[in-house]
Amino acid sequence: MDEEERQQRKPAEQRAESLTGEVEAIANAGPIRALRLRKHLRQKLQDAA
Repeated sequence: MDEEERQQRKPAEQRAESLTGEVEAIANAGPIRALRLRKHLRQKLQDAA
């Protein structure tokens, strides 16, 4: 893998790690906060697509 491929992969990996953290936050949150976090996460996923 050359440097250019590595640079293109890095943002995707960072997004994946960020989303993983958000999913964990939803799992650990109370029901009302979880609804709010899920709505935010869904919007973030749509923006990324």
